[in-house]
Amino acid sequence: MGAYLARVMTCASLVLGVIVGSGTITVDAMSIVTRREIREPPEWKGTLEKPDSSVCPSNFTNPRNAPFIFKCKAAIIGNVENVNAFTPGPWEDKGDLDWAFLRQYWRTGKHFYFSATQCDGGQAKIADAGAKMEAEQWARKRVTRWNNELGRSKFRPFLEFRQLKVEYSCIPGVLSNPGPTAEEREDEEAEGKANDIADAKEAKERSQAANAVKFQITSNDKKKIRIAFYSTARRNAWPSFDRSYIVDAYDTKDYNYPLSCIRGEQICYGAWREDDRSIYWGVGYNNEKSCTNCCTTCGSGTKIVSLQAGPDGPPPNSLTVRMRSLDPRRVQVEFYSQSYRRAWPGGSKAYTLADSEFHEYNINCQKGEKICYGAWREGNSNSYWGVGMNDHDGCTNCCMTCGTGTHSHTLQPGSNSPGGGSGVGSGVSEAIGAGIAIGSALGGIISRGGGGGGTVIRRPNPPNYSGDYQPGRSGISGGR
Repeated sequence: MGAYLARVMTCASLVLGVIVGSGTITVDAMSIVTRREIREPPEWKGTLEKPDSSVCPSNFTNPRNAPFIFKCKAAIIGNVENVNAFTPGPWEDKGDLDWAFLRQYWRTGKHFYFSATQCDGGQAKIADAGAKMEAEQWARKRVTRWNNELGRSKFRPFLEFRQLKVEYSCIPGVLSNPGPTAEEREDEEAEGKANDIADAKEAKERSQAANAVKFQITSNDKKKIRIAFYSTARRNAWPSFDRSYIVDAYDTKDYNYPLSCIRGEQICYGAWREDDRSIYWGVGYNNEKSCTNCCTTCGSGTKIVSLQAGPDGPPPNSLTVRMRSLDPRRVQVEFYSQSYRRAWPGGSKAYTLADSEFHEYNINCQKGEKICYGAWREGNSNSYWGVGMNDHDGCTNCCMTCGTGTHSHTLQPGSNSPGGGSGVGSGVSEAIGAGIAIGSALGGIISRGGGGGGTVIRRPNPPNYSGDYQPGRSGISGGR
């Protein structure tokens, strides 16, 4: 009984595998039984047959009223090639019908083809170029559909049809209005689906573009760069406030950063050297700086940015100090040279820290000069940090070296009683590496005052020093 059924199935395969009607519909019983995943285009025998008849497809109406009509058949000829490395598995070698077809053309030198027939008008008896082009376009759509079938099959993404050449065969055509053939209906249906998919994709892209922006950034800096993006309309950052993108040193490739955002919001880029945040571009680290032309609007497309190389290192005769106080009282701060007889701002003045924000001070000094900060509660110099008022005590982690870039210090809350501050490092040092200071001092300069005192330590005058120290020579820029 089993052998009989096998013979019946074999006969059914042979009978149903023939070409029916005009040659546009092929039914394969084994394809139905085994749920074959791909269709089998015909093998290329070396010659393209002429179109079956001179009657043009129903979708051609000679819209330009051309005096001559041509019906052309185009064939795209090729074979199966590797997209990636591919080795057939044992199950494919033994019984898979799709692989049985593909292996006829994979590395065998044999070819198969996809064809289509279309009409077009011409102004002369040999003007068949338009019909050839129309036919080739439809043949290419069939190639695309077949490659999509192959891509969705078990062989994805290893094989695809690769074109080797295109051939044409043309005859005079005549107009007709019969109903479309099965092949034409398939083309029209596929074309309609493709248009629907394209329209949906375009609508989605328009919607996404309205709520997105892209930065294209390149850097030729000698150091590793970190990049982040900040919204000016809300507290939001890309990739986040505690993360950033990285561009390696000497990496001059273009990098694209697509960001999802709210249409209309302003987004700014900030970039800084990984080993020195004081070297920055745009709004810098954590959106701390102001900028010109570093922002764009969500939905406006792509902003192209080129980060020009920063300096090789910090200026040798400068130092930048960032200070903040977390103490509940107003705090005064001054900077004292340990190498020469001078201070900043000097002249019996001090900077005032009246809030908990960082304030930045730029100091002109001699390369290698040791400089320490002294801070104290306003009106009570017995509560102090660092070397205190008038540089009267020792400290830990409160001194810096001129020419080493930017250093940050945070003064932790001190005691309310006299002497509650520590002369050995109540301030927490947050050195952030060498670099050039960009910006201005942010603490106000006022006459200093305090309940304590201390002895002023006498040191040698700095190079080219003459007369009493003048505050204007300190190089401290204004404050906030």
